[in-house]
Amino acid sequence: DLFSRATYTPERLILQTDLYSRATYTPERLILQTDLYSRVNYTPDIQFRYGAVWSDVAGNMYGTLQEIELWDGESIVEVSGMYGYNVEYLIFTTNQGRFLHAGQPAGSSFNMYPSFDGAELVFLSGRQNGAITSLGAHWAVVDEKKCF
Repeated sequence: DLFSRATYTPERLILQTDLYSRATYTPERLILQTDLYSRVNYTPDIQFRYGAVWSDVAGNMYGTLQEIELWDGESIVEVSGMYGYNVEYLIFTTNQGRFLHAGQPAGSSFNMYPSFDGAELVFLSGRQNGAITSLGAHWAVVDEKKCF
């Protein structure tokens, strides 16, 4: 089975994409923002762009914008961070060794990655209550021939 799921208590969908349409849904640009105004606002917020289509925002989307646009052939291969009551810190790592991080490192660590070679992040699931409270990463090997 070329699909895996790594989670830490996902209860409600945040962002979901079609597993088989890389041209439309594989994240090309990831936006993370860290809100700097209060304790809860140190938590990261997430938004993806797939082609010209932006996902809904998971979190509040306040504060300092941090973003990464994926290069051709680049994909997200690891999601890690720290959590307490909320997801406090997130790091997205690509297969090209680049990374994007947001939030404040506090709490317990987590690390999610696929269990087989060639897989990449195809969607995130989780729960939010203002801030992101749980997050799950879902992985698949994307067949380039089926993408168009």
